[in-house]
Amino acid sequence: MAGKDTLALLPTGGGKSICFQIPGLYLGGCTIVVSPLIALMKDQVHQLKKLGINADCLVSGMSKTAIDQALDNCIYGNTKFLYVSPERLKTELFLARLPSIKCNLIAVDEAHCISQWGYDFRPDYLEVAEIREFLPNVPIIALTATATPSVAIDIQEKLVFKSPNLIQKSFERTNLAYIIKQEEDKFYRLERLIQKTGGSGILYVQNRRKTEEYAQLLINREVSALAYHAGLDLFQRSEAQEKWINNEVQVIVATNAFGMGIDKPDVRWVVHFDIPENPESYFQEAGRAGRDEKKSYAVLMYDQTDLAALEQSVLRKYPSKEFIRKVYGWFMNHLKVAIGSGLEEFHDFDLVLFCKKYKIKQLDAMSALRILALEGLLNIPDASFELSRVKIKVSRRYFKEEESRESQMFDVLLRSYSGLFDFPTAIREPELAERLDWNLSEVQKVLRLMSKKGIVDYQELLESTSVLLTQERLKSNEINFKRANYNTLKSRAIERFKAMKQLLEKRDCRSRMLLEYFGEVSNKYCGKCDYCLSIKEKVGSSNSFITIANSVLFHLENSTALMHDLMEAHSKYDDALIIKVLELLEEQKMICVDGDIVSLSGSS
Repeated sequence: MAGKDTLALLPTGGGKSICFQIPGLYLGGCTIVVSPLIALMKDQVHQLKKLGINADCLVSGMSKTAIDQALDNCIYGNTKFLYVSPERLKTELFLARLPSIKCNLIAVDEAHCISQWGYDFRPDYLEVAEIREFLPNVPIIALTATATPSVAIDIQEKLVFKSPNLIQKSFERTNLAYIIKQEEDKFYRLERLIQKTGGSGILYVQNRRKTEEYAQLLINREVSALAYHAGLDLFQRSEAQEKWINNEVQVIVATNAFGMGIDKPDVRWVVHFDIPENPESYFQEAGRAGRDEKKSYAVLMYDQTDLAALEQSVLRKYPSKEFIRKVYGWFMNHLKVAIGSGLEEFHDFDLVLFCKKYKIKQLDAMSALRILALEGLLNIPDASFELSRVKIKVSRRYFKEEESRESQMFDVLLRSYSGLFDFPTAIREPELAERLDWNLSEVQKVLRLMSKKGIVDYQELLESTSVLLTQERLKSNEINFKRANYNTLKSRAIERFKAMKQLLEKRDCRSRMLLEYFGEVSNKYCGKCDYCLSIKEKVGSSNSFITIANSVLFHLENSTALMHDLMEAHSKYDDALIIKVLELLEEQKMICVDGDIVSLSGSS
């Protein structure tokens, strides 16, 4: 509000939206909010409108007329907040109208996306700084819940802050117990947690199929649950989210796409059945528990196969440069684009057909295409990797003995996919066309008719699957991987995996390890995580052990101490217990004992 560029580094639930919404309303005019997540933008616009505040968003897939209207409302109307996806910032239409918008504040949400050192780097975010040339006197507020010290510095540099200005709240969540354990029977442990803790919760799993499966398993155990993933349509996602927020449903089973910007204070537990890729993701997702400051649990269950699978997943996202160059050549041949041509061209793209044609796995193709997008060679919307979905609403008896196009489709669906009676299942129309020996349009026509008759629920993918070539076709050996710094991104991803592995395997206070990862030095035990609880159990002294440990560390914060003085300061406790505490602290390299002198490790 004082006109200073500001980076707000606040933990999940720390009130980031308020930090730009209140100043935006106070300053008047229109606040431009840059956000990478379309679902989050739409949700925040919806929430603002419910409060009687005019807001709108510009996202990919909107018609020119709709964009024109939204921008006109910013210039001539009373739009207070305009949410914009980063790729929209550089369009001619937006830049032409930008100087006419009375913009008094620019907010950059999920600001870690602008840093190559961040865990979710997006090159389009680099365009944010360029709009400052059009609005030279407008302050910028960047917000994130997950930035290490190096990322915080990089964000301010990339956004061309007039002077450094970091406002940071402690990442410590004193009401949150981090529990990380190896478990063979995860679902049994989840049931026990729900029985013991009760309350509203989130179960995070790796993919869409698992969200449906575990939601159904919970329902079978008489626990109200709903699945949430990007494959559901907007209405289904909104309905699931609203029911959970209003406590009509106890558990939401979701992929990590769920939870951004959702303000639900009474979440008592967050459970991970799959290991997040990095500490940033884990901290952000776990932090959705206990925003009301009441005791809550963040539980991560894993086994060694999970750890190996995560490492493979991380490495698979960065295939060899040779493979990426091959995929680029195949991709351009598939689109029939000649060398030296294709700039700013749109092409229809079918990922399934492409992978089948060149005999490569979809995950490998997506990884290579993602790197090519980071290099600025092409732009592929997420919708290109989406699939239509079908749920069957009738039994086979519906068709009696009749032979029709609809009964043929019904039979081939049953032979091709499982779970069709239980939940919307991803299908591939080209595969159905091949099995039925029909053309693609005929498959779609029959499915639409069956949906109209109530035989199936057919959620047809209607989003654009076209790709934009942002550079003319190069020879494959001319791709030099400079723009995205492929080597840097890969090495940072591996470093974050190793940090996540250490968080799982190192025997230490979980809270302290997380705080130290984000550059916040902590000299105390939380007393609530699985490690701290195991210490209490080992010494059989309730909270005394943790209390003494934290007290000793506090005594040593500013100076050294004599062993005798430490013993005297804690004389109400048993000497043997104090000695155990000091031995543990020395073993963990928290303190250094030199004869009778005790000091913090690393202090002079």
